[in-house]
Amino acid sequence: MNGTQPINLHIVWDTAMVTHRLHESFQSDVDRYFDYLYSLMMNQSLSIKDNDAKDFKMWMQESADAVCSQVYLNDDNQIFNSSFNLGQAYFDRSWPLIDQRIAQGGHRLASLLKRLTIERSISHP
Repeated sequence: MNGTQPINLHIVWDTAMVTHRLHESFQSDVDRYFDYLYSLMMNQSLSIKDNDAKDFKMWMQESADAVCSQVYLNDDNQIFNSSFNLGQAYFDRSWPLIDQRIAQGGHRLASLLKRLTIERSISHP
């Protein structure tokens, strides 16, 4: 997060910020971070409607909304261009979204696998 080398924004969100969160907030303890995310996922599952777990277009719209409202905004909440610096303010603003999206992804993957298992058992008795 504190490097000065150019880096792809996808790498920042898919790897660097998750790794930074793990080190900064969970002292690099993967089990503690997993337990936290699992708890978050289980609490979210209480509020997710069955239709929400199947609505892929809604998931894509959520991602697009997050990108436009948060991902492409710099530390000063300004849209950045091809050259930008991201610091602690960006991370602090973004980590709740990262945790939420990881937990949602886990819940949605579990729902999809459960649905596929049920559909498979119906079609292959």
